[in-house]
Amino acid sequence: MSRIKIIILTAIISLGVLAVISALSSARHAAANQNRLADITQIHEALKIFYDQNGYYPYGSPVPEGFGDYLDHWPTPPGPAGACSRVADIYAYSQKSLGSDYNVTFCLSAKTSGLSAGMHALSLKGIQ
Repeated sequence: MSRIKIIILTAIISLGVLAVISALSSARHAAANQNRLADITQIHEALKIFYDQNGYYPYGSPVPEGFGDYLDHWPTPPGPAGACSRVADIYAYSQKSLGSDYNVTFCLSAKTSGLSAGMHALSLKGIQ
């Protein structure tokens, strides 16, 4: 084969490998974001139960206090963080309105389930 054919063949193979790596990376981000939303749903359900039993949302920040009976552990967002910085890539809880509402911030690394990439907040109003 001539040198030009070898160079072209190498370039085509390299592009194919890059496409596969890119697709795998996108799939990892999508799976991580779906896990983040599952964690947020679990936190939301546990907070509803806490409120129903206590009449207020728990104190504490960035993790609610006395929450062990309602959630085995406070979840840690799965990797990869993507567009989320390490500082933003936590689930940060805070009580609002003297216990009648709450706020849980979280970050999505890419558009997921109709939510844009970036920071979001869960409260009684839902996900913003």
